Amino acid sequence: MEPSELDRRISKLNDHYHQAKSNTRGWKELWSEIKEIGANFKGVRYPSKEERNEAWERFQGIIDSVKEAQDEERGKWDKKADRSSQLKDQILRLGEQGRPPNSFESAIGELIIAPFELLAEAVVDIATLGLLRIEIDKEKVALKAYSSNLHKAWNEFKARKDEMLGKDKHEVFETLREIQDELDAAWEAWKKTNDWYYEANRSAHKGRIEASIEKLESRLENLYSILSKKESHVSDLEDKRDSAWNDDFRERVQGWIEEENDKIGDIKNQISQVEDWLSEQRGKL
Repeated sequence: MEPSELDRRISKLNDHYHQAKSNTRGWKELWSEIKEIGANFKGVRYPSKEERNEAWERFQGIIDSVKEAQDEERGKWDKKADRSSQLKDQILRLGEQGRPPNSFESAIGELIIAPFELLAEAVVDIATLGLLRIEIDKEKVALKAYSSNLHKAWNEFKARKDEMLGKDKHEVFETLREIQDELDAAWEAWKKTNDWYYEANRSAHKGRIEASIEKLESRLENLYSILSKKESHVSDLEDKRDSAWNDDFRERVQGWIEEENDKIGDIKNQISQVEDWLSEQRGKL
């Protein structure tokens, strides 16, 4: 190889270094070029020692710049990884505050068994139903608190996920979805208890107002459950949109997100309407 050709390759290497620094060329490819040029130095004879030293120093300068740029890039990556880990832990701590304890569903189950044993013996009275109502309402207050905390965790994840690495985003999403499933199951158990309570209540009171309230509360809790699942689905779709590899699929997912958000708006309107009806019916008692 002629010295001029080697000089040309060193100049080209410098151009490639700037391309790698601007993320339009990979560092691995650049190091392959460095290895080849380094090997070529052994077989090139420059007119003078000074010219060879000058070429070698220029080559080494580029290598130093590459190392420095990679160190800087690694530093930024490490900083982002640390921030991502902090956000992951922060969101997961908040999400865990929305996870009902393992004993929650069994406690609800005990509320179910007691009144129906009494029903079988035909000894259900107003006092018993009143005590059961208190326990069911206490469980509902707890579930609402769990739901509120999990909702905050989902919102925090939605706001921060662009600052997180893919593996941390995946872990957070899967954990929040797992907690969501457990919370949905707890709501279902509560709803079953609540529905059975109203069966007993109707047997004791035979009142149309209680039956109306039962249906409205059942509908309201179902709407809360649907709202929670829709919001979880939107978060899932947004993650897919953000990681999409082509514009067509990204636009399709954006369309699905807009459709889901429209449905969420409708559900919130229904919740407001049902809450008004509940307030009206309860005022008649």
